[in-house]
Amino acid sequence: MTTRRILFRLAAASFLATPFAAAAQERLGLAERRAIAAYRKDSYPAIEQGIQQAAGFPVRGM
Repeated sequence: MTTRRILFRLAAASFLATPFAAAAQERLGLAERRAIAAYRKDSYPAIEQGIQQAAGFPVRGM
């Protein structure tokens, strides 16, 4: 039983250590890139201004 647990943990650790999960996050499609650009242009400036007013000093963002 203990050997099975150790082998399972090693297999899980080796799977999580692979760059597979990280590579999937780096590949953004055109729709995702456009959504990010629209958010930066339309939504984020108002949010950033509210943060700066609440903080009382300029806060650097994206």
